[in-house]
Amino acid sequence: MKSWEREPRTHVELIGRFIQLAGVPEAEARILEAELRRYMEVRLERGRWMPGEITRLHTEWYRELYRTLGVDDPYRELKRRSDEFARRLVTRLDLPSLRDRLLAAIVANRLDFGVAASDPSRLPVDEGDFADVGRAELWADDLPRLERRLRAARRLLYLVDNHGELHCDRLVLEEIATRHPRIELHVACKASPMINDVTADEARALGLGQCAHVLSTGTNAFGVPLDEVSDEFLEAWERADVVVAKGQAHLEFFVEHDTPKVFHAAFTKFAIHDPVIGTIPAAVPLILWSGRYGRGKPPYPGPPRSGAR
Repeated sequence: MKSWEREPRTHVELIGRFIQLAGVPEAEARILEAELRRYMEVRLERGRWMPGEITRLHTEWYRELYRTLGVDDPYRELKRRSDEFARRLVTRLDLPSLRDRLLAAIVANRLDFGVAASDPSRLPVDEGDFADVGRAELWADDLPRLERRLRAARRLLYLVDNHGELHCDRLVLEEIATRHPRIELHVACKASPMINDVTADEARALGLGQCAHVLSTGTNAFGVPLDEVSDEFLEAWERADVVVAKGQAHLEFFVEHDTPKVFHAAFTKFAIHDPVIGTIPAAVPLILWSGRYGRGKPPYPGPPRSGAR
């Protein structure tokens, strides 16, 4: 999805949230917020610092916030609370099928504090949101196609998203391992903090390494931009028969590419616009195969790499 296809206000409205979580003193916070809002608004008005890919724009904008405020992980406490909630939740859920588990992981995808409308004083979901999860209506339901792909697959790459939902993701991976024991399971996570996304070190500390090989993408970028990903991630991508990508950012990233092996499992926070598939509305759960939007677009991975970090 292109940066200019979303209202400019949505690019700047998270500044106050970030400053609040960074613990900046109130007087200083007011000045910083005003300056940073104006800084971004001027660039949007003049069309500067506006890469086409919305995931790249948001990556650079968040990195600017981290650098300006001199913080390393302002979402640490929110991540801890999300993990505690999800850890308790999964022990009480009855999820007998892959569909049930994947739908629960999609509900848990709402544990996202990168959405300005969410209140950092409370979690975006509660246990009641998981009642009758198996009967949820999906905007797109490509699970049957995913299950066919898994029956023939040798290697799965799973791209995780937010803290908390990782515990539901683990249930998905364990079900796939039980059904298809020959599949190698690989899970890719951020290299370093970016809002409340899971890093590779955090995933290992949460025990995900017990059911899959955990690797870093080599970057903290939204999506997996080729000029930043690690060699390890690139090899995992190239060797994967099936890729399951969690969350809005991965959908916004991959929708720009022509690749037939990605399956998105997400709850959208904003509408996503694409010339092939049309508009995916905000606030809808989906299991979406990348073949629906990939026709006629440059194939992934695209141009030669300029280096990883």
